Amino acid sequence: MSNQRVNIYAYIAASNPYFAKSLAHKYGYEFDKEQSLSSVLQQLVSYEGEPAFIEMIDNHPDKELFMEYFEKKYAKKEEKTDSVKEIAGYMNFTGQIEAAKQTAENRRLTQETSLMVLAGAVLIAFAIMSKK
Repeated sequence: MSNQRVNIYAYIAASNPYFAKSLAHKYGYEFDKEQSLSSVLQQLVSYEGEPAFIEMIDNHPDKELFMEYFEKKYAKKEEKTDSVKEIAGYMNFTGQIEAAKQTAENRRLTQETSLMVLAGAVLIAFAIMSKK
């Protein structure tokens, strides 16, 4: 069994040669028929940078598989960090974590109230300064 490695350029060029050719032509690259499409894609990304690479990744044959994997992986991490943030904010004076959790509606009301108080203070300060 051989341990031959395939890079992303070779994989995309082999799975969708029409896309590789059209992407090169889109950026104005002409190439010989002897030149491999993987080297054309590699040169394209090295010269054009991120825009060409992003377009290449958007047309990757296994894009849905990667997206599904990363959505599962990072959704779990976000849920864990959100629950840790909620729990960390509710310690009482004894250091024990309170059982009650603030709902999203209560947080929104608290933020709106804080914003109104701040706006009122700014308005009063402006009125005092303009009176002098």
